[in-house]
Amino acid sequence: MLDTPKRQTYVDLGEAAALAKSDAFNKLYTQLLIGLEACFNGQPELMGSLARGTMPDLADAADALFQTKLESRPGLFAGPTFEWTQ
Repeated sequence: MLDTPKRQTYVDLGEAAALAKSDAFNKLYTQLLIGLEACFNGQPELMGSLARGTMPDLADAADALFQTKLESRPGLFAGPTFEWTQ
């Protein structure tokens, strides 16, 4: 896997597939963080939907990244960047 990737890394490398998958991962990651914050601040009933929906979806998005070969870096694969999105 590419060492400590950031969204901008995929932009700079021209890795469109990795960028799209990274953006999808980061959208789910942000949703998870927002949901967990809500769970721990008065809405614990949301945990079930996070555990059954967002968490598995996030794992699937990470798997998609791990399977994305970087054309600009032979032998390396994309990975999650764990960045907050709006």
